[in-house]
Parts: sequence; C-alpha cells; structure tokens
Amino acid sequence: MRYKIYISLLIAGTIFFASCEEFLEEKTTGIETTEGYYTTVENIVTAANACYTVLRSSQGYRFDVGMILESRHSDFEIGPNAELRSQLLTLYNYSLSSTNGSYSGTWNTYYSGISHCNAAIDNIKNEPIGTDKTTAARAIAQAHCMRAYYYFDLVRIYGEVPLRLHLTSDVSSLDMAKSSIDEIYASIISDLKFACGETSENPGLPAQYETDADNHGRTTLGFAQALLAKVYLFRKDWNNAAKYADMVIKSGKYALWPSFKDYFYIKNENKPNSAPLGEAVFEAQLNNDLGDGNYYTTACLPRGSAVPPTNLGWDGAWGKGNWVAKGELYRAFENGDERRMFTFLPDSFPDNNANGGAGGYSKVDVDTSKYRYIYKYRLDDQTTPWGNNMSNLPLMRYSDVLLIYAEAVNEGGTQGTLSKFDAINIVRGRAKIGDLAGLSQTDFREAVYKERRLEFVFEFQRFYDLMRTGRLKDAIKDRVPNFKDGMEFLPIPQSELDVNKKLVQNPAWQ
Repeated sequence: MRYKIYISLLIAGTIFFASCEEFLEEKTTGIETTEGYYTTVENIVTAANACYTVLRSSQGYRFDVGMILESRHSDFEIGPNAELRSQLLTLYNYSLSSTNGSYSGTWNTYYSGISHCNAAIDNIKNEPIGTDKTTAARAIAQAHCMRAYYYFDLVRIYGEVPLRLHLTSDVSSLDMAKSSIDEIYASIISDLKFACGETSENPGLPAQYETDADNHGRTTLGFAQALLAKVYLFRKDWNNAAKYADMVIKSGKYALWPSFKDYFYIKNENKPNSAPLGEAVFEAQLNNDLGDGNYYTTACLPRGSAVPPTNLGWDGAWGKGNWVAKGELYRAFENGDERRMFTFLPDSFPDNNANGGAGGYSKVDVDTSKYRYIYKYRLDDQTTPWGNNMSNLPLMRYSDVLLIYAEAVNEGGTQGTLSKFDAINIVRGRAKIGDLAGLSQTDFREAVYKERRLEFVFEFQRFYDLMRTGRLKDAIKDRVPNFKDGMEFLPIPQSELDVNKKLVQNPAWQ
C-alpha cells in the first residue's frame, strides 16, 4: 500500500476522507452529508483507507512516536551533535511539560485516526449496502483493528485517556473524562476480537487479500491475532497471549527471512518468502517522496554524513545524528550474531560528503567503545532519487509473534504448536547463534528479554518492554534519579486540557 494520505477532516458535518496512491487512485473529495455516501464500493474503500492516516503522519510513527519511544529507554543516548538535541533531551531526561509542542501533536494525530475509524464503523454499518457486502464487512473490520491499534498506543503513551467510540455529534460531547486503563484495554480487546471474526456481526479480516498488490499495508487476520497476543502479553494474560500468537504460527502465512538483513532490503518489502506473506505481519508503508519516507535512516547517522546513495537526489538527506546506541547494547550481541553487523554503522563508512564527494569514507565522530550509530533502515538497494529512505517501518514482525509466544508459554500459558525453546530458537537460529536448552523459568525469562532487546533495536519496542516488565525505573535510575510512578506516561497536552473541561492532567505531571 504505497499511498499518499490526504488527511480527513470531520467538522460541522463536512467529511474529507484520506486517499491512497495504489489501492485508491483518486484524490479526496469533500461531501456535505453522509447520507447515501457509504453505498458504493469506491466510497467504502475510501473510508477504510482513511483509518491508516496516522501511520505516515510526521506526528505518528514517521517521526514523533519514534522520538517519544526511542529517547526514553536505557539503550540509547542523544547524539553529541544531534540536530534535535535540546528537543530530544527533554524526553531523555524526563523533563516534560504539557506545553511542549514537540510531542503534544501526537495526541491529536491519534485521535484523528480514531475519528476516521469511528466514521467507518458508525456509517458503513448503518447504510443499506447494495453493492459489495464483503468489501463493507472488511472495511468495518479494518476500522475496528486500527482503532484498537491506536488506543493500544495511546494507553501506553498517556495512560488513562478519553475513550471515544463514536463520532462526535455536537460540541457538548467534546468534553469527555478519561476512561480507566482497564476500560481502555477491554475496548481494545473487544475491537480486536471483532476484527478476528469472533462475533456474529462480522466475519472479520481475511488471512490474505485476493489481490495482494492492491492491499499492501492493510490489516489482516494474522495482524489482528498478533496484536491481540501482544495486548494480552501487556495484561499478563499468558494463556490468551500464547493462544493468539499460536494462531498466527499455525496459520502458515508467515516465516522469517533466511537472513536478518533480508527483511530490511527494499526489494523484499511486501514479498513472500517461504510463506505467502513473508515476515512482515504489519508495516507502515512508506515511499521515497520528500516527507513521505523513512526518516530514521538519516536521523540515526552521524551529523552531516551522506551515506550512499544520497548522490541519487535530495541533498537534505545528510545524517542528523539524533541518537547513538550505548556500547553495552553493542556488546550484548553474541559473537557471530549477524544482527549486530547489520544493525550498527561500522567505525569507517562510505560517505559521499567526505573527501570531495562520492567514493569518500569517514570515521564516526564518537568513541566506538562507548557508542555506536544505528544503520538498520538501509539504503543499500534503493536506486531512485529520494527525499527519505523508502523502506517500510516494521510495526509487527513474525519474530515478534514467536517471542511473544515463547514468553507467554514460559510464564504459564498453554503450549500450542511449538515449545517455548522452539520458538525462541527459530529467532536465534536466523541470527546464526546457538540454540537454548534446559533453562529455568527465570533464566528463560531473561533470555527472552534479551532476545527482544537485540532483535528489535530501534523498532519502537524497547521502551514498552521495559515499562510492561517493571524494569524501566531501574534501567534509567542513573540519569533520572527522581523518577516516580506515572512518569512513564507523557503529560496530557495543555491545549487538550483547555478545550476538554473534563480532562485532568496525569498525576505525575500535576
């Protein structure tokens, strides 16, 4: 789904829906009323497409969410010459403010995505469908799945938030108090079960779309099940976490690429490997247009460097140097682990901004015994001019499903298709390191934590893993000695407190 999103607007009865380049060709159109709108396949698909807007927003995963998540755990530091050093240090040091605009836009962006989902859910089901009932049912299921995804992020980023499950009908309904974390998770689980086809209302998402080329990036049954497994992992519901992860494993739709680096090559995006859907369970689909690409290639490279193929186009692609990985993370990889070789920039690297242009080399500007630059989202096989890297952002990989399953079974969940050792060793085997066997429950738990740390460097997982396992406070105690419970959640933006009189600030930031 290589698409350009045209953000929808839902104000005073006027609706603008997002559109997509591949699976929706025409541009967004405005309509004055919803009556009769949802009776054509074209408009139903448009409504479904609008549910994905957050994934490519600069205030979503393309930038702000990555900034929020990767600046607040213990494996990275802010680069010494970082382009956004002062901005990132407020997150790194937990010196947060409700008026800081650098990260407050994330709240609005997520609720915009939720509004799109609510529009699809409320309107499509209330129209007499005279066209394609399968398309309508799938659109509603996609909306439920994406709404669950957005609330899962919101509840982990902000904690308690208002739970808006329908379109806002009038100005008075804009004021809404927070729902409890338990209530939010109950809604997330309900939405995902709907998307899995576990209600009589809807058959749910397909395991695979009939025409894959037109549907890359859409939610599938496998993603809904995998996300449900992760939600249950956060809730420490080990049986259900193992159960839903096992459903994905048993489906046979997914498999790891033979080599870790294979997953990150652009040529392999949205492609099958030994399984029909490859390794990507869900990705944000990006392209190489300026402002629509993967920002994290340049964000993680040394400031001012130009790793090839920047000579292909836009000269604003030079490295930003925003984050560096600590030496402890680099040394945590076992000898021979191919993930280490592929995840980090070497001491000396090709730099088209060195020695007079293409063909030059540079040394990194940090002590590599202490720090390493990250070069996971590579440009190796990009051959077109670019504004940012066109590689997709992984939001759920099959290796994640395997490790969710391994952890859940270790904690007491019922074993399904694989043993917990089988599951973790599939991930380790692909990394070219030895199998584990005979570990105690405690030792296996630590092994899973470590495997997740190494497998998902800069994939927006580490902060959440530390938070859900109760290890965050200890991990950052040296730099944030005054950390207290609740500081893992961002402050609610002051702009939201001003317009929603029923909202109260998160306790840690009052």
